[in-house]
Amino acid sequence: MAKAWIPTQREWPGIGLAAALGVVAFALGKLLKPHTAFISDVVVAIFIGALVLNTPLSRVLGIADPEERDTDRYERGLRFTGKWLLRLAIVMMGLKIQTDLFNVDQLFIVGAIILCALPTAFFLTHVAARALGLRREMGDLLSIGTMVCGASAINALSPVILARRRDQGIAIAAVFLFSVVALLAFYPAADALGLSEAFGGLWAGLAVNDLSSSVAVGSQFGTDGEVIAAASKSVRIILLGPLLVLFSLLRAPVRGDAPGASRPTLWTHFPKFIIGYFIFFGLRLGGDALFADAEGWSGVLEANDVVVKLLILAVCAGIGLQIRIKTLIGLGWRAVLAGGSASLGMAGLS
Repeated sequence: MAKAWIPTQREWPGIGLAAALGVVAFALGKLLKPHTAFISDVVVAIFIGALVLNTPLSRVLGIADPEERDTDRYERGLRFTGKWLLRLAIVMMGLKIQTDLFNVDQLFIVGAIILCALPTAFFLTHVAARALGLRREMGDLLSIGTMVCGASAINALSPVILARRRDQGIAIAAVFLFSVVALLAFYPAADALGLSEAFGGLWAGLAVNDLSSSVAVGSQFGTDGEVIAAASKSVRIILLGPLLVLFSLLRAPVRGDAPGASRPTLWTHFPKFIIGYFIFFGLRLGGDALFADAEGWSGVLEANDVVVKLLILAVCAGIGLQIRIKTLIGLGWRAVLAGGSASLGMAGLS
C-alpha cells in the first residue's frame, strides 16, 4: 500500500509546477533584495502562482477551471505540495531554531494570547454568524478555521458536526481570503507599529489562519521571523485534537452521531509532523554543542536553510495557484463578514 507522503506519478506534475515557480521566485528574490513591505520572494512566489492561474498561461499549461479540478493534471500534486512539502519544511525548520530566539517573555505571550484569543475568536464568529443569519455549523467551521489552521481544521471538524459540503467549501474559501489579506497587510502593519523581526514572526504565527500563509507571512520578516512563526503556529495546531474532542462533546447531543461514526481522539488528530520538528530541534541543540566551530556543521545548516526556503517558496507558489480572482469575488458575503470578524479579532488581540 502506497504511503500518502510518498508522491505518485500522478502527483509529480503539480509538484513540478509549484517547484518551478518557487525556483523562479527564489531567483527573483535574490535580485530584489533587500525586500520591502510588498516585495519579497514569498510575495513574488504567490504573485507568480496567481498570475499563472488568472491569465491565458493557465490554458497554455492545461490548468483546469475550479469546477473541473478533478480533471486537472496538477491538482493532486498541488495538494501534495500544500500538505506534505509544507510539513517537510516545518520539520526541517527545527534545525534552524537557535535557543536565543526565544525567551521567557515570548513563551508567556504565546500562552496568554492563545488562552485569550481562541475563545474570543469563537465568540466573535458565532455572534456575527447569528446576526447574519448563518447556520451554527457555519459558525463552527469559520471559528475553528480561524483559531487553528484554516482548511485543515475545517476539513477535520466537518464530519464531527455533520456540516454540509457546501458550507465546508464556503468556510474554507472565506478563511483563505483572510490569509491572503494577511499576506498583504501584516508586514506593512508590523513595520508601522515598529515590531521587531522576532515579534513580527510571533504575530504571524499567532494570528494568521492557515499554516502555509502563517509561515509565508513570517518569512516576510526574515529568517528569525519565519522560524518563530512556525514555532508559535505549531502550538495552535497541537490544539486541533483537543478542540475536535470538545466539539464532538458539545454538538453530539444536538446533532446526533452518524451511523458507524467514531468519535475523534486526541491522537487521531495530533499533528505527527511536529514530533519531527522537535527531533530536528534536538539535533540542532546537539550539533551546536558538539560541532559549533566545525565548517561541516555550518555547511549542513546553510544547506538546510536553502532547502527550507525552496520548499516554502514552492508552497507559496501553490497558494498563488489557488487564488482565482472571480472565485474570491463570488464568495458568500455573509460568510466573509463572519470570518472577517474572527480574523480581525485574532489579529487585533494578538
